[in-house]
Amino acid sequence: MWDKIRRRHFLHGVGQFGLWLPILPSLRAKAAEEDQKNFICFFKPNGCYSEDYFGHDLYKLDQAKDLSGGHRSIRLDQLPGPISEIFPTQWDAVKGQLNFYLGLDAARTNHDGSIPFATGGAHPSVDQLVYEIWRERGQSVHISAVQATTRGYQKESSFALNNGRVQPVRAYNNAIALFKQLFSDVRSAPIGNGEDQFAYLIKEEKAVDAILEDAKSMLKNKNLSDADKRMLGDYLEFVNEKQKKLKEMIRGDKDHSIPQKGVPPIPSKDLEQKPLLLMDEMVELMVAAIKTGACQVFNFQLASSVDETSFPLTTAGYRSGDYHSIISHDSNRREDHKLVDRYLFGQVLKTFQELNAPIHESGSTYADNTLIYVSGDIGTNRVPSHHESNGLIAITLAGKHIPIASGRALAYSKYREQANGYPHNQLLIGLMQALGIPPSDWQALLSRHGLGQEAGFGEYGGSQMGISAGDKEKPLPYLFG
Repeated sequence: MWDKIRRRHFLHGVGQFGLWLPILPSLRAKAAEEDQKNFICFFKPNGCYSEDYFGHDLYKLDQAKDLSGGHRSIRLDQLPGPISEIFPTQWDAVKGQLNFYLGLDAARTNHDGSIPFATGGAHPSVDQLVYEIWRERGQSVHISAVQATTRGYQKESSFALNNGRVQPVRAYNNAIALFKQLFSDVRSAPIGNGEDQFAYLIKEEKAVDAILEDAKSMLKNKNLSDADKRMLGDYLEFVNEKQKKLKEMIRGDKDHSIPQKGVPPIPSKDLEQKPLLLMDEMVELMVAAIKTGACQVFNFQLASSVDETSFPLTTAGYRSGDYHSIISHDSNRREDHKLVDRYLFGQVLKTFQELNAPIHESGSTYADNTLIYVSGDIGTNRVPSHHESNGLIAITLAGKHIPIASGRALAYSKYREQANGYPHNQLLIGLMQALGIPPSDWQALLSRHGLGQEAGFGEYGGSQMGISAGDKEKPLPYLFG
């Protein structure tokens, strides 16, 4: 079975195509990629109603624990009742890996997709800093910013370093283009849309034929262990099935799917007009990319253009595309807002659970080395329409090899008061440290590109609590226990 292949790192491209053979443990000198971590960022726009997002006041709960600095914490399994209405009982299975962060403020206001990632357009976002440092270490293969919408909220949230300049990363809202970027990388296809390029790949079949020949050569290697021979045999089974299905597609058979054994089916172009189905497909592509080692860093925008056919909205008079202007700004549409939020956060849970399936007999999972971070551009301490970046939503889901103390809600002092919370950037500094990136690494990277830390890591501005200069570059208090 394809799923028995452990770390999905690949060795090399075949000809002009990017279909790769797995690196096998017995043929490498050091299993460095076994320690490769994955970082998934989700951006959730339009805020949340505070009590819907997290339905408990830690400063009134007897079960909550006092921490120094006026902070408080509570284990999620000690909460009286569910977490909230938008984190239903399905989340109970991951409570031990889940954290809520309350009372974190950013320095800017209004809708801004860069706020959760600490960039103002003149500073790289946290996902890109992680990617750049991992790339320099030889750890990461691709980087993708993903937007699962064609008509909904589309905010620039991922900003990369490019020859000393900071530029927004291309966001994919076309599933076929994302599939090509992650799994095939057709470099010399005819000019045209994604379907034209895939038709070229399918009809040529050079990649599939060549990969089979390379695999046969690898099987003759005397240093190949019996376990790796079985692993490679499983991979050949997958490629053979893929080739068979591609041939069926060329003949025009009705069933255009590819068995879910690693690389997912080529998406249908029809998805582009169905935002919720597009989001489902993009999440599947992201999970498959991590499982196959094609990508370790994602910045995914949880922005869906909704309409009456997408959600069973409770209030009449809703017009297609009016989610922000009608629902988010009208407290009478509270139930509609919760319905949409429950779906969006459900995509986060789905991602972690799919990565949490055992890989092989050892019981290890892809989620073990994965850190998921979710935040937004509008705070939670008032209704979403207040347009302030105070009390930002923030959660993490951390695998067992990510050294974050999880299973808690952490409230930072005065988090209920607008513009007087705790610096959000310190959470990002801590997340990078949990991924093996200390402050000295990202500071050196910025310095090499001639960039300071304004509007980014270590500098906050605004009216956050007074933090000493030395503390500004430290992780969020109590993140690690």
